[in-house]
Amino acid sequence: MIREASGACPTCDVAADELATQVRDAVRLGTVHQLPSIHSDCPVFATAVSHFDGLTGLPNRRFFLERLDHVITEARAQRFDIAVLAVDIDRLRKVNGSLGHRVGDKVLETVAARLQGLRRNDTVARSAGDEFLVLLQRMAWPAGVELVVRQLLALIAQPLEIDGYVLNLTATIGISVFPGDGLDAESLVQHAATALHRAKRDGNNRFEHYSAADARPIASPFLESGLRRAVERGEFVLHYQPIVHLDSWRVSGAEALIRWEHPHLGTLPPASFLGLAEETGMIVPLTTWAVREAFAQFARWNEQELAIGRMAVNISAHQLREPDFARTIGRIAEEEGIDPRRIELEVTESVLIADDRRSIETLHDLKARGFLIAIDDFGTGYSSLSYLQRLPVDRLKIDRAFVRDVGSSEQSAAIAELIISMARRLRLSVTAEGVETASQLEFLRAHGCDEIQGYYLGEPGPPITIERAVIRPAATHLQLENPNGGSS
Repeated sequence: MIREASGACPTCDVAADELATQVRDAVRLGTVHQLPSIHSDCPVFATAVSHFDGLTGLPNRRFFLERLDHVITEARAQRFDIAVLAVDIDRLRKVNGSLGHRVGDKVLETVAARLQGLRRNDTVARSAGDEFLVLLQRMAWPAGVELVVRQLLALIAQPLEIDGYVLNLTATIGISVFPGDGLDAESLVQHAATALHRAKRDGNNRFEHYSAADARPIASPFLESGLRRAVERGEFVLHYQPIVHLDSWRVSGAEALIRWEHPHLGTLPPASFLGLAEETGMIVPLTTWAVREAFAQFARWNEQELAIGRMAVNISAHQLREPDFARTIGRIAEEEGIDPRRIELEVTESVLIADDRRSIETLHDLKARGFLIAIDDFGTGYSSLSYLQRLPVDRLKIDRAFVRDVGSSEQSAAIAELIISMARRLRLSVTAEGVETASQLEFLRAHGCDEIQGYYLGEPGPPITIERAVIRPAATHLQLENPNGGSS
């Protein structure tokens, strides 16, 4: 082990720990060639060079595994717990694609510094690409580990200014714990990575602990073969989540969310298959099916005279680039007898930042046909907001990453307030996503947010979920299922 090495190198007569520090700094700065030539045949030098990441100066995966093996030996003898964190920087590929790899590299360097700065005695390594590994020693599980994980998420979420851009970063973390989740270094790292992948399937800016149910990973070839037949077999379904206006406490809309009822794997969330659908070219027929199904359901609710103001549907970047997409959507609405002014099409902020000419033209075409346009996950992009002046936007949806921490993070609270205030000035409506607690609701109400949606009102479910939340238009108030029982 480099870090525990002591004494002098037999070749160059330099203390091993001092040499390791020199090498780590030189690797990070790209100045290894400037180190004294006496090190060239030094075994400690050669080992040190192979153990550090060239960009961040952090230990690499190889070093981390060796370090973890050493700590496991200590933990067995002294009977203490170990936690391994697999940390993934959300949407870093979009940063690289939009702003260039130079900015992306600076993001990685900053995240590395933030991870190292939280607890000096922990081991932090860069595993690969946008992933890091963190080793926590002598931490109480679960309370102590989860406290550190939440602190890490908050640290990473602090705004970062690079080359004139202000980036709002988030991360997703998978956790494994010794001895419960593995007895050797490879198993603990693999299980933390497995938990990370499960966490990302359900969204970003969150963490998950490894469980035995994760032991059966989903193979992409297996999913791909099933994906191509799933639409024909009717395996996809839409779940609906109510959107509630905070002034009237009425259901002002419903968002359609796709799920895959896989015959062998059960219900899969969109994060587990939409990326594959994009890679295989299935995203356009899949999302077109979702649009048609959502419009048909909205038409059925209209026939039942249910007081649901609008239907929100997510559309992909691929659809916006399709030359006939606006015409297709308009035709489906006409066939279902739906007023386009009651259909809200949600696009992610990253799609708009890409500034694709075809996508922008399609958005204007959709707006001209009467459709409402909402920016989903707002606040996770960049502070250059000039696109809001150029695009036909009706609504901003505050990303759940900021809603979740409004009570515990000054930064998240400030961002949420800023988005609401800015929307007011631009005469845009605001919906907050991911509302899970009464305190979050009260914060948003106090600061003038128009609408909320999230698990506080109920999980997405079949159409009956919305139907139970709404009464006939002639009634005087809306009944919502209350998480604490009764109705409100």
